[in-house]
Amino acid sequence: MDSLGTSQTIHESERLIVTYRKLDPASKTLVITFSPAIERGETSTKIGFGERFLSNLGYDTICFISNDNHWWQVPSMREAVDLAASLSKQYTNVVTYGVSMGGYGALLYSKQFGAQTVIAAVPQFTIDPDKEPYEQRWAHFARRLTFLSDNLTDGLLDGSNVYLLYDPLFKPDTRHVSLIDKDRRFNRIPASFATHSVTRYLARLKILSPLVQDILKGDADVPGFIRTLRSLRRHDPELLLLASEALVAKGKTKLIHRHANIVDESMFSKAGDLQRVAKVFIRANQPLKAVKFLTALYERTKNEDAKRRALRLISRFIAMNKENLNTHVASLMSAAEKLEDQMLIARISRILKRQSNI
Repeated sequence: MDSLGTSQTIHESERLIVTYRKLDPASKTLVITFSPAIERGETSTKIGFGERFLSNLGYDTICFISNDNHWWQVPSMREAVDLAASLSKQYTNVVTYGVSMGGYGALLYSKQFGAQTVIAAVPQFTIDPDKEPYEQRWAHFARRLTFLSDNLTDGLLDGSNVYLLYDPLFKPDTRHVSLIDKDRRFNRIPASFATHSVTRYLARLKILSPLVQDILKGDADVPGFIRTLRSLRRHDPELLLLASEALVAKGKTKLIHRHANIVDESMFSKAGDLQRVAKVFIRANQPLKAVKFLTALYERTKNEDAKRRALRLISRFIAMNKENLNTHVASLMSAAEKLEDQMLIARISRILKRQSNI
């Protein structure tokens, strides 16, 4: 017994664990979650996906926890699903919830649990290489699987309220969403530029938990949520960076000015992000902005490569703008001082002296 009610293992096999946490004998809502794929460097856990979060909200949970990335294609799933389904019959409101591999499971077994609501973030329609869409991302998992149950169309409960969270600009996932929701009858929640990390992105903006809570209560305002998301992302440095990288990749460098909010190096805590911003501005032919971020990178890490790149950009800029340096000399001098380059400081000082004598 713990402070969040009794948690018991109702099924355990070599590759699968299923737990049941009962909080209130009178509870009418059950949330069934499926764990996401185990990423490289991570280890499996006996704590279910969202279990603590949901229990803190007062919901009973059944958690399907994978010990490896089997995409629920193991013989023991039949027994585990039957056990969970027998428990779900005690509830008048059943919700399934998962991300990626977990989103696939939440959709695939929703009918067997009688789930009226499904929350599936970046769900996959199939990873079976013999079916559409063929997925290179999961091919190394799929090669080791025998697909025992892989029909989302048959697995969905007719009339269920399905919420699909995904990045509409990330083609690998949009292909899956289009197959899951061919008739566009589900609630689509787009989060552009999040790629496959939609839940992490929404959590960073602190709007994932409120969304899930509203869905569980049955009063989610999807259009209102999308408006809130669009408002918040205008000032999110990671999204601004991702959007700028996407524009540059497509050769739309003239549109980078739309993301003029990327002006303050303090917005980015990671050295790698400073490098990424500098690269965007170099490709967008805005060298002085690139210098600003390379200089910040050097100040933080004493990265000599960043220093060399910044100095080259400054020298090239001066050479190409000899007749039009008036408005830039101050910022160039500031960068030279931060880069601790005495030769460049002397060069800019000579330019300043010439200007003062004109």
